[in-house]
Amino acid sequence: MEKALQSRRAEMVAVIGRRRVGKTFLVRSFFEDKFDFEITGIQNAPQKEQLRNFKLQLEKVSKNTLPVKQPEDWLEAFVMLIQHLESLDSSRKKVVFLDELP
Repeated sequence: MEKALQSRRAEMVAVIGRRRVGKTFLVRSFFEDKFDFEITGIQNAPQKEQLRNFKLQLEKVSKNTLPVKQPEDWLEAFVMLIQHLESLDSSRKKVVFLDELP
């Protein structure tokens, strides 16, 4: 995780393992307050509910700097996330945490 954070390129880190072993705790402990966007998927929820969850989290972190509407699909949701990330300080690396991907 340190290597990914220090890299000059975009990086993706996948943390996998058995249930209840502390994966989320590890990630949150390492990155502390560095998340620019964090979302936890809702188990067994339909896509519409997942997208609403995404919208609400984006609304929370963007502090209404962007008009946050309900995305129609995941492509639109991630375009909205890109817009949010591009509105942040460009001199530092952005950290996105997608937890419990259903």
